[in-house]
Amino acid sequence: PAGTATASTAAATIVSNLVSTCQELGIALHLVLSGSIKMVSIWCHRNKQNKDSAETQSHILTGAAVLLRSSPDLAVAPLTRYGRPILSFAKVRLGQPEMLKTSTLYATALIEYLLRHL
Repeated sequence: PAGTATASTAAATIVSNLVSTCQELGIALHLVLSGSIKMVSIWCHRNKQNKDSAETQSHILTGAAVLLRSSPDLAVAPLTRYGRPILSFAKVRLGQPEMLKTSTLYATALIEYLLRHL
């Protein structure tokens, strides 16, 4: 449904903006890491069948990758609890042709990180 796509896009953009704002303001990302990873995991689980735009998917994956890169050691615990839906989503979506065009190094790094730690 259209409402789901809009909510999905909004959630993905919120994650990306949250991470960017924390970085710009000098707020330690580890303070929002666990809750954000949980939110990304829920988003990935709920949207695994949605065909959101590559831009929306890129927002969510890039936001998660930036979070993980900011505190890789602190990310292990939240990823142990919430990481599997993120890994599944990222593996499927990054293999799609439209994502390969818009995929960033962050998204590729996300998959590498998840594969190493899960």
